[in-house]
Amino acid sequence: MGKQGAPRVFYGWIIVFVGLWVTLVIFGVVNSFSVFFKPLAQEFGWDRGLTSLAYSLSWVSFGILSIAAGRLVDRYGPRTVMFIGTAIFAVGTVLLSQLNSLWQLYLIFGLMLPIGKAANVIPLVATVLNWFTERRGLALSIAQSQGVGTVLISPIAAWMIAVYGWRASYFVLGGLVFATALPLLVLIRRRPSDLNLRSYGETGGGREPHDGLLRADWTLNQVLHSKMFWVANAIVFSCCACHSLLMLHLVNFFTDRGVPATSAATMFASISMFAMVGKLAGGALADRIGGQRAITVFLALQTIMVPCFYAAWQPWHYYAIGALFGVGMGGPMPMYALLFREFFGQKSIGAILGVFTAMSSTGMALGGYMGGILHDRFDGYTEAFVLSLLAGTTATLLTFLLKPPEAARPPLRVPAVPQWGTQRAS
Repeated sequence: MGKQGAPRVFYGWIIVFVGLWVTLVIFGVVNSFSVFFKPLAQEFGWDRGLTSLAYSLSWVSFGILSIAAGRLVDRYGPRTVMFIGTAIFAVGTVLLSQLNSLWQLYLIFGLMLPIGKAANVIPLVATVLNWFTERRGLALSIAQSQGVGTVLISPIAAWMIAVYGWRASYFVLGGLVFATALPLLVLIRRRPSDLNLRSYGETGGGREPHDGLLRADWTLNQVLHSKMFWVANAIVFSCCACHSLLMLHLVNFFTDRGVPATSAATMFASISMFAMVGKLAGGALADRIGGQRAITVFLALQTIMVPCFYAAWQPWHYYAIGALFGVGMGGPMPMYALLFREFFGQKSIGAILGVFTAMSSTGMALGGYMGGILHDRFDGYTEAFVLSLLAGTTATLLTFLLKPPEAARPPLRVPAVPQWGTQRAS
């Protein structure tokens, strides 16, 4: 790990928790849009399809920008990219308090805020992969537990909206990003060697403890020609379409059924809390039953809970179903980054994750938008829940096709990648 005289707390953990807090605040603000949804639509007279489009544009922009972020972090390092992106995000959040038209919502929420998300998510994952050889799965699970932000911010936003209105609420949230996220980013370092350290668990020879496997280092072009890469993309696209449809519209669904807005926001926040539990449990389950089976289990759990929401009526039903849905939704997410590193190596991981994130973001965009369109078309959410169920079922079934890819074709000659999940993820 570190050299003699190094601090007792490994610096990589500082980076993990700094990155977690910054992305936690950012995701909390973005995901609280479901709480702002009705107040905005009612004040300006927008239907749910038009309002949902802002959410979809946000995810499309995030996906496209993630590809750029993956390349920018390779060139300029994570600290610069994350700082600039977070500053733009904070300004955009303050500007949301001054909204007066739909095009402004599309521009600010649909473009400015995704810049901040993209500038933090991919750089953080790539940086954590640099800092950890052992316990990589745990570090990634913690760093990607941004859903806690929804748990913290959505109920607070609902309360502020009820007391002070949505404009003051967005202004305060923008100030929160300025005050608590930007200053921490000065602590980010790209790699252990920047501080004369080794990655966590790295041996003296620079090889990983389990690196007798000699992982393949694929180029981005080789990855794009791999069938397994696109199978994984199809899985995450369908998975994200399944849960984004609900995550944008559940607060509306609850309040349509007579649940008070603050209670609906708390129910929604509890789902994100249990998604974090699912993320932390994902790596442990993968170690026991293998990565493919673990992903299948979580996706199946998410899918089964979709019709249960529609069948439930009591508030405690929503909490119980939401807990299981959240675990199923969060469980697979950290495992995808581990899967790509095991399948394709570290060389192009930033660009690989950028392309992958673009696909997942497209699923998020489509699911959220279709929820609003189907509600307006059929005056209810029945058809939207059916679409969510179909998407979740598709994702679950596709996991049975997931297996390690063949070795990269010449001129790069590498050994076959071992079955993912037979070795410890960390």
